[in-house]
Parts: sequence; C-alpha cells; structure tokens
Amino acid sequence: MIEDIEIGRAQPARPINRPAAAPVPPSEVLLLKKRNDKLRGEVADLRRAHAKSSVQKSNSVNRPHCGAKSMNSNTNDALRFRISELDTQRDAQLTQCIELEDALSASRELVKR
Repeated sequence: MIEDIEIGRAQPARPINRPAAAPVPPSEVLLLKKRNDKLRGEVADLRRAHAKSSVQKSNSVNRPHCGAKSMNSNTNDALRFRISELDTQRDAQLTQCIELEDALSASRELVKR
C-alpha cells in the first residue's frame, strides 16, 4: 500500500481544468486539527504567562529584590523554551496533516483507476 501511495505521489499534479477530487472527510484530519487547536491554546496561555511575568519583572525593577530578577529570567527562559517546543510540535503536525491529505488524494486517484 505504501508503494502505491508513493507511485501516486510521484505522478504529476492534476491539470487545472480537471475537476477536483472529492472533499476530504473531516474525520480524517479532525484529530490533527484538534491537536493544533490545543497547541495554539497552550501557546496563547504561555504567551499570557510570559507577558504577566514581564509586567511583574518591570514592576519589580524599582524595588529591592532578593534573586527575583534571576527567578524571572529563569521563568522567561522556560516559557520561551516551551513556546519553541509547541511551535515545533505544531509545525510537525501541520506537515503531517499535509502529508496525510496528499496520501489520501493519491489513494483516491489509485482507486479511481
């Protein structure tokens, strides 16, 4: 089956004047979309936490502190790292979604033949 998909992928793209293949059923990419939505939510939460941390950091600049600057810096670094991880995961999932849609289209073309 994988060989069939690779053969389908290797074929040239369909001509523009040819009707498009049937729409992809939502159930086939629904999981990836839900995961992407969840990751977007996590990124938004982390960005809000980062913004809050930045405000707290700027508020504490004029006050004496014992290691608060170091703690804020560590928190910011951890948040930046987590945002980077989530961005990487999102990009991988988007790539996987595109690959799945390509494989589905190739499979449909093979079934039509």
